Amino acid sequence: MNYDQDISGLGRLDKYQITRVIGKGSSGVVYEGFDASLQRKVAIKVVRSEGFDPEETVMKSRFEREALAVAGLSHPNIVTIFDYGEFKKSPAIVMEYARGRTLKEYVDKGKPLAIKEIVSIMSQILDALTYCHKRNIIHRDIKPANMILTDDNVVKVMDFGVAHVDSSELTRTGAIIGTPSYMSPEQFSGRKVDGRSDIFSTGVILYELLTGERPFIGASITSIMHDVVNIQPRVPSKVNNRISAAFDSVIRKALAKDPDKRFQTAQEFAAALKQAFKKSVHTAAGTSIWNNYKLLAAGVLIAAIILIMIGTNLVPYLKQVATENKPPGTPADLSEMILIPKGEFIMGSDKYTNERPLQTIYLDSYHIDRFLITNEDFSLFVEATGYRTDAEKAGYGNVRFGYRWKKVPAAHWRSPDGHTSIEGKENHPVTQVSFNDALAYCEWKGKDLPTEAQWEKAARGAEGSEYPWGISEPDDTLANYDDIIGTTTAVDQYPKGKSVYGVYDMAGNVNQWCKDFYAVGAREIENPTGPAGGKEHVVKGGSFIEGGGQFARGPQESLRFELHQLFVRLPLC
Repeated sequence: MNYDQDISGLGRLDKYQITRVIGKGSSGVVYEGFDASLQRKVAIKVVRSEGFDPEETVMKSRFEREALAVAGLSHPNIVTIFDYGEFKKSPAIVMEYARGRTLKEYVDKGKPLAIKEIVSIMSQILDALTYCHKRNIIHRDIKPANMILTDDNVVKVMDFGVAHVDSSELTRTGAIIGTPSYMSPEQFSGRKVDGRSDIFSTGVILYELLTGERPFIGASITSIMHDVVNIQPRVPSKVNNRISAAFDSVIRKALAKDPDKRFQTAQEFAAALKQAFKKSVHTAAGTSIWNNYKLLAAGVLIAAIILIMIGTNLVPYLKQVATENKPPGTPADLSEMILIPKGEFIMGSDKYTNERPLQTIYLDSYHIDRFLITNEDFSLFVEATGYRTDAEKAGYGNVRFGYRWKKVPAAHWRSPDGHTSIEGKENHPVTQVSFNDALAYCEWKGKDLPTEAQWEKAARGAEGSEYPWGISEPDDTLANYDDIIGTTTAVDQYPKGKSVYGVYDMAGNVNQWCKDFYAVGAREIENPTGPAGGKEHVVKGGSFIEGGGQFARGPQESLRFELHQLFVRLPLC
């Protein structure tokens, strides 16, 4: 087929009149066209020619051969390919024109779907993949943007432009193709993929539809890749408490890092999903199910409150699982913990006296909690043990009025400002917790507080990034800071701001206890634990009232010193 200029300004692709642009993406442009001979609309995807390496002349041949193979597919849930050609010397695919909206549009607009609808959509996607995989066709770019939900509620899987025939020698092992948040671990590693890679990507879509958020989110491709390869996402029922736990096992298996531990076929995945739906008891089939914690947290903020608690809102990130002296009935739980691998990292800074020297420190591997300890977590501890915090025993807590601190009667973890209950903030970090309280909680859980070095590596990564998410300046999508909201927020509210290892709230929201006594000067170069004694313990992280500059390593260290001088000698509440 040849390209001919037309008075419309868009042109023709042989017998197809190109009428308008439907959409544009990184891989190409999709046009609406008209087939005059059959009197029907078509969609024409033109793949950007710069996407092909000019030195690899086989690539166009590969694309054409695989496009022709996909054109042989005929299934009600797959957009049919009619033709193949070139448009302005770029490969073009002519396909069925499906009326409707992409699944991405539903997700982006926060439009929740009922469980019954989700299961129907996913079943149709999996039916399409079953059909493809039996014919050795692997999609490799399964994502909501490539799913059309038609006006008749039929799912159409489209954009097989990066699909490959499993037996094709023209598909290169080592080529990384796909969309990062939906890619499988084997795609990131450049290994050869098979149908189980599509199953992983489909599991990501299911997770997103159930919870309203993707399981792997980061500020950079590097952080997304790390999470996809290393981190187990929270199960859906922990993200959205209106989701039946029956779906958790389906997600775990679909998102297994090892392809051998996933569903081996799309048909097996579909059967497990339908079984989970039958077991679902928490949500009515016709009810929307997204319990959007982001919106909920913003909706319950006490914006007009004058008494604001920071500084002493010191909460532990819990680290390595204890293997000895674990309290009875409290088995260590790794489900919400992240493994920080052994190795060296950069600690400290040469910008400020109390941070020097800048050192390369070695740490053994350890686990650290993905999220801050919540009010709900602490409540379980108190109910199980009858524990009373230092603030409750003292009868007061330190509360901030503007830039001044006052002792306020009845201020404690259940009412951080002495007036307002934590009701409705179960998923917010617990505050008014002293160092003694933190240790007591850790003992009950069979865990421990992190050392300063462990906290810093989990926050800044091996390279010692300026911020947990990298080098970009903070904004209100990355952290709760600068008194923008004026109080704490849910512990999972800032997925874009998590560290390279996937740890949340390492900057902003509340400060966090470390186990070390505070000191300045050189540290031990292997597994440092701080001085043997002292008067003050280290806190890290900054809180919701600090400006973004406090997240950088210099001001953060200065803040640590200031807080300890002011409060550690008192009953810290």
